[in-house]
Amino acid sequence: MKQILFVVMCLLSTTLSAQELLLFKAGNKYGFKDSSGKEVIAARYNNLRPFSEGLALAYLNTGWGFIDKQDKEVIPFKYGTAASFSEGLALVAIESVMTSDNVKYGFIDKTGKVVIPFQYNSAESFSGGLALVKLNGKYGFVDKTGKEIIPLKYDYALPFKNGKARVELSGREFNIDKTGKEVQ
Repeated sequence: MKQILFVVMCLLSTTLSAQELLLFKAGNKYGFKDSSGKEVIAARYNNLRPFSEGLALAYLNTGWGFIDKQDKEVIPFKYGTAASFSEGLALVAIESVMTSDNVKYGFIDKTGKVVIPFQYNSAESFSGGLALVKLNGKYGFVDKTGKEIIPLKYDYALPFKNGKARVELSGREFNIDKTGKEVQ
């Protein structure tokens, strides 16, 4: 009997994780329903984002955190600013951009461990293995270990798209590749 129950639970778990969960709003709170309309995660969150890489970004009371598809808190609701997971890391800041002019961004992994310290004045989520960051008024790109791959020397930059990033240096705009080399 225990074996049958275990198999049934595994099948239910696989089905739940494979199905698409849809955001819904009830009053001023958010939750998730399955494709049949059945409430799977109660509408108890102040804000909620779709699942990305197995976790959903959720705002509860005073901070952002992450939940799994069983509504289990995986990463505590302690961040003032956060973005969904991208390439295994999430962009977060302790402070909120709504209440602080001195926000410092960093990146955490899916266990909540800080992988790249809170040091950047601005940052974007990872794309193609690199993240756009800004420090002391200059833009550049780091890898998933925080290593500076393209120096923080640009006056302005946009994230990579199709292998190219648009940058500005000393009033001149141009594209670079993922090595920092100028390209068309």
